[in-house]
Amino acid sequence: MVFPKNPYQYFSQLKGSYNMNKFGTINCSNISIFKNNNFQSEVVSEVLWGEPFTVIQNTEKWSLIKLFYDHYQGWIPSKNISFISKESALDMDQNYIPVHAFSFHHKTLLDINTEVHIHLPLGAMIKEASRKQSSIQRIIQHMIGTPYKWGGRCAYGIDCSGFTQLLYKFLRLRIPRDAKEQAKIGTKIPFGDHKYGDLAFFGKDEQNISHVGFIESDQTIVHASGVVQKEQLSEKGIVDKDGMQTHQLLWIKRIK
Repeated sequence: MVFPKNPYQYFSQLKGSYNMNKFGTINCSNISIFKNNNFQSEVVSEVLWGEPFTVIQNTEKWSLIKLFYDHYQGWIPSKNISFISKESALDMDQNYIPVHAFSFHHKTLLDINTEVHIHLPLGAMIKEASRKQSSIQRIIQHMIGTPYKWGGRCAYGIDCSGFTQLLYKFLRLRIPRDAKEQAKIGTKIPFGDHKYGDLAFFGKDEQNISHVGFIESDQTIVHASGVVQKEQLSEKGIVDKDGMQTHQLLWIKRIK
C-alpha cells in the first residue's frame, strides 16, 4: 500500500474537511513542522523545498498545513510560505523529482525581480534536475554519518522513519512519515526470506514500534540511530559493533 500519486484521490476521501482554495510551498531549503503553533512546541517533521501542501489555516504568524507527499499535518511560520495555484501544486507533486546530489545549488526566482541561489539538501524536489538518477546504494553512501535529528527528513539531519521514507522516495514509492504508520503497510516477510529494500521494524511490542531501518543484505541493516549507519541484523534485532543488541526486531515488511 502506498499513497496515490494524484493527491485528489486522497483529498476526495476527506469529504470537504479541508480548504482546497489555498496551496503553498516553502521559500527556503527546508523548515520544521511543529505540532502546535509556537516554537516551543514539538518538532514533528519538516517540509523540503519543492514539496507542495494545502494551507488549512492561515494567520499572520502561523499556518496549519498538510503535505501532498505524505499527508503529514502541522504548523509552520507563515512568513516561510509562498502561495501557489492549484495547478502549480499539482505540477510540483506529479512532475518534480528529488535532488540526488548530496548538496545542490539551485537558482530560483523568489519573485519577479529577485533571483537567488539556494542550497538544497538531498531529497528536495525540483523540476529542472537532470533525469539521471543515483542508485539507492549511492544515496545510502551519501547519507552515512548524517546526524540523527528528530523530525528530520533530509541530509541536514534525519530520523529513522525520515530516512526510510527518503530512500523510498528515490524508489518512486510513497510511504507514510512515521514508523508506526509505515509498519501498517506492505507484506510481512519471515526472517531469512528478507531481501534488499525490505523494512525492518523494532520495539517492545506491536503497540510500541519505536524504530525502522532499511535492509541492505541478509545480515546488514542501514538505519538512523545517533547517525545514519550500517549495522548487523539478526533474528532478534540490531547488533552493534561491540556485539550488543540495541533494538528488538518485531517484523519485516516488503513494500511494493
